[in-house]
Amino acid sequence: MEYTLLWVKWNFFCSCSIINLPKKRWDMKKFYNEHRIFVILMGIAAVCLAIVIFLLLRYFYFGTSAPKRTCSDMSEGTKNEIISTMNADDLIKDTSMRVSDKSNVIFLTMEFNETASLDEARSKAVTAYELFSEDQRACLDFQFILIQSPSEANDGFTIMGSRNVRGTNFVWNNNNVKVSED
Repeated sequence: MEYTLLWVKWNFFCSCSIINLPKKRWDMKKFYNEHRIFVILMGIAAVCLAIVIFLLLRYFYFGTSAPKRTCSDMSEGTKNEIISTMNADDLIKDTSMRVSDKSNVIFLTMEFNETASLDEARSKAVTAYELFSEDQRACLDFQFILIQSPSEANDGFTIMGSRNVRGTNFVWNNNNVKVSED
């Protein structure tokens, strides 16, 4: 008795659908001929939905295909050697270095005395970059902050520079603001 009740409910549900689906092959042709625009639009929507699902899965589930960079850890001796080499220069007051483990970035902050020019500071940053080994330069990004405090002899500067692993040049960003006293 329960089976017949379920069968009746199923038949009622199928007969009450918004669009009665055809039962035979010639009814499919009739349905297509009567609802041609609807069928074409649903086909386009299905293709677009499949493309969106594919791209979302590819991007979020499978991730990007860029290989992760793995670098050997930089020892404290290497850090101290590079810092002492840079501090031995007469144009540089102080040098500090921080290595980010998560993002493979070396942050170098160099403070210059008042006799250094901006071009000399940039060349010292390039010299500091060349102190690192070829393996470290091949897998680490570099971020430089060059600082010179203003004095009576000059205006001073604060400039940031960076070098990406895939890049061929240093990129410098001049943050100096010239204020005229008119």
